[in-house]
Amino acid sequence: MLVVGVCLVLTQLLIVKVFKLKLNSLVIIGLVTMCFGLLLSLYAPTIFVFQASYIFYGISVACLLPAFTTGAAQAVSQQSQVKMASFCTATQALGLIVGPLLSTFLYRFNTHFPFYLLLFLTLSIGLYFSWMLIRKEGETALLLNE
Repeated sequence: MLVVGVCLVLTQLLIVKVFKLKLNSLVIIGLVTMCFGLLLSLYAPTIFVFQASYIFYGISVACLLPAFTTGAAQAVSQQSQVKMASFCTATQALGLIVGPLLSTFLYRFNTHFPFYLLLFLTLSIGLYFSWMLIRKEGETALLLNE
């Protein structure tokens, strides 16, 4: 977990001070690095490689948490942004409770199941996000053609 925390802080500093990435870029980088980290965890030949996969988890979390909060806040009116920020915080806290419980349950059946579940969920979110981007670009193209 120390590796995740250090990577999270360093990535946040790079995002804010150097790269100044947009919301869509944060989501894409976060999803790709999460999938890569999960695949590395699943197929790690050594404990060193398994532990190195946590670097990618840190980068992913550093991108996805602010993207989630920012995207949610932008999706509502200014009057509702405080409520939405509270909802985002509660959702993240719920994940800290449900995640370990569900992972422990799945781990009883197979040590890889928690990673496969997270990979499936991450890929599902990635497909949904891609579909939304393609749909948005299609609507923009239609508006420009009119």
